[in-house]
Amino acid sequence: MSPGRSRKKGKEYSEAEVQEAVAMVKSGVSVREAGQATNVPKSTIMDRISGAHGSKRGRPTELTEEEEEYIKEMVLLLGDWGFPFTRLDLRLFVKSYLDKKGMVSRFKNNFPTKRFVDTFVNRHPELRMRNTNPIKRARAAVSREKVMMFYNNYKKCVEDLPPENVFNYDETCMRDDPGSKKCLFRKGTKHCEKVMNTSKSNISVMFCGNAAGHMLPPMVVYKALNMYSGWKKGGEKNFKYSCSASGWFDMYQFELWFEEMMLPLLKKLEGKKLIIGDNVSSHISPRQSLIDIYITIVQ
Repeated sequence: MSPGRSRKKGKEYSEAEVQEAVAMVKSGVSVREAGQATNVPKSTIMDRISGAHGSKRGRPTELTEEEEEYIKEMVLLLGDWGFPFTRLDLRLFVKSYLDKKGMVSRFKNNFPTKRFVDTFVNRHPELRMRNTNPIKRARAAVSREKVMMFYNNYKKCVEDLPPENVFNYDETCMRDDPGSKKCLFRKGTKHCEKVMNTSKSNISVMFCGNAAGHMLPPMVVYKALNMYSGWKKGGEKNFKYSCSASGWFDMYQFELWFEEMMLPLLKKLEGKKLIIGDNVSSHISPRQSLIDIYITIVQ
């Protein structure tokens, strides 16, 4: 090659296009016409027909196509189940497989490099690296049947009810973000979830509103044995503040919220009321105290 001249970069084409070009030539189409139709160079078509080169370009992979296909299907299935592989998980799994197989690969100690993950994903377009959304195991176990049962019951309960009388409450916890790692999922997955239990060790807040868009003032529960006035400083006057040893809403906190914030509003409304929320049994005891009031008001 003369000085100053650079080698012309080859055209990009896929294996499927090569196979199509070879099939066209074998069916009677000329090599030139097949190359123009598929964007595959004539030399590549001739080499493939004559068997001068293998079916794939580039360096051969450590795993066979069949082995990679099995691993890909496993990774896709684990992602569907909520237990996706991280980059490191995939590398460790391949190392374990190579070790058990007794195979000596070009990887140091059979441990694939980070680049291996990139090339593996590129070879299998069904895979994508995505950030995960951690959810608890109990929430991940909710089935379609349970969801349909809820909506069937809800449809019956809201018949002839004005939106002002339909309430939804939920307790949430302001905690440190457990973080999100990029994991392997099926291409096109909208909700990239990872099943994992996280701790609620900070501040809990109870939110409640009705179907008409009216929100009750929130109730804040701190993790402490004693409530300090300084914790209320800067907060809205209608907010309710309390504390518990765990920082969660226990029986006492839930009854306090219902008696002092929910009940006064419900008494002002006419007709039947519907309250939808977290499992009440997780907040109150089975004793015959406020439960009678709850049932009387809701029904």
